[in-house]
Amino acid sequence: LKESLKKLTDIGVINDWSLDEQAIDPNNAWPKVSYFNGGVMTDFYHQELPFRLKIDGGDKDNQCMSILSALLSDLNIKNALPADSYELVEKTVEEIYSIKDVAKKAQLRMNKSMAELQDAVMVADAAGKIIFTNENFRSLFFGSFVGRSVIDLQDSISAYAWLGILRSLMQDQERVYQEIKTTGKRCLLCQAAIIADQQVANDTLVFVFTDVTQLRDLERGKNEALAFLSHDMRSPIVSLISLIESYRINNTDINDTKLEFMEQVEYFARKNLKYSEDFLQLSRAENISRDVFQLVDMHGVIDGAYAQVFGFSSHKNVDIIIDRTDEDCWVSGDVHLLERAVTNILYNAVQHTPTGNKVTIRLYAQQGIQVVVSDTGAGIPSDLIPHLFEPYFRARKKQQDQSERNRSQVDVLQDDLSQAAPLDASVATYGAKSYGLGLSFVHTVVERHGGSIHVESVLGKNTSFLLKFPAISVD
Repeated sequence: LKESLKKLTDIGVINDWSLDEQAIDPNNAWPKVSYFNGGVMTDFYHQELPFRLKIDGGDKDNQCMSILSALLSDLNIKNALPADSYELVEKTVEEIYSIKDVAKKAQLRMNKSMAELQDAVMVADAAGKIIFTNENFRSLFFGSFVGRSVIDLQDSISAYAWLGILRSLMQDQERVYQEIKTTGKRCLLCQAAIIADQQVANDTLVFVFTDVTQLRDLERGKNEALAFLSHDMRSPIVSLISLIESYRINNTDINDTKLEFMEQVEYFARKNLKYSEDFLQLSRAENISRDVFQLVDMHGVIDGAYAQVFGFSSHKNVDIIIDRTDEDCWVSGDVHLLERAVTNILYNAVQHTPTGNKVTIRLYAQQGIQVVVSDTGAGIPSDLIPHLFEPYFRARKKQQDQSERNRSQVDVLQDDLSQAAPLDASVATYGAKSYGLGLSFVHTVVERHGGSIHVESVLGKNTSFLLKFPAISVD
């Protein structure tokens, strides 16, 4: 009992405690409990000796009561009390045993349901005494730990992190969702909560440990690949493009054959550079945390996308019409990712709209914040729409004839080169030569912002992309 009280004090669950021999009137003996200034006090007999136990929990009276009940539930009350006081507490003791019986039955049900869980599970009482562990826990931590204190896990887990988890859970009464490392270098996701049950006297502490070591290893490999793409692969490509531009500037007498060759080399270099940038942007969108989101004005996002695509639309003689609400349109998100996503959709719309026609971008606040980009192009076959957002999906039009399908890759790339526009964005189109990560990037950005994306298309007439985001109210 003293050891348990000391451990609870060490981690700050209770402020102080005292356990002293005390002259007790048998009529007032435990289990009668009284409160005092943020704590609880009880008198009881143990091995025919009278004791008074005080627990000071600050302002946590209910938590102190739960801890007190858990600590004393293991004492042999019936044999410890003197005969003259036994009758006075017999009824209460029976109730305690009845409650323990309910808890035991509940534990049996819990054992059965948790036995086959793949995660490691540990259950403790309010005082931190471990009352259950499943097979996966015993395998992960090399032992049962039943009957021991939850603090003892600090020998298997980083002590600083583990004691912090216990303080958050037992002292601050907060749910825990935190990654920790074992002394064996395993990476675990720890989820913990206090479960209160009206049928059981004590609160129950439930811990679930998920081994995410392999997942973190994969993420580390992915980050290393990203580092390679962002520097080791991009640097020589950027240098190659710079050399080509420098040579072209310093040699004005280049003949047409050499100039065409240099343009093709530069195009392939820029194509590879774009692929690496696409991948980096997609990875950033996939891994961004909502914790870093800020208030974003979607009016500004629309204006930014328009500015990005204006040069290309003017060159192609396609008008961009902006139809927007006068209402505020605030969302929670990353302004750069949102602007890039809308830019991709708008660029695609302009690219697939015939010269002299128009593209419309609408912004309105209805059932959240909605952005609709509509073109007047050739449309998308209905069977291709579900695949538009798959990475590297190539949406080849059904009506394309066999001769067009058999064109060489060089011819296709030369066509792309003649139509290319100087736009620094992750762009993927959905026509005969469409492939890349652009639309996959858009889909990822929208989902990471808690939104949705929907496509409507009439073959031979038009296509509309509808982006919906949760609205944020700003006072």
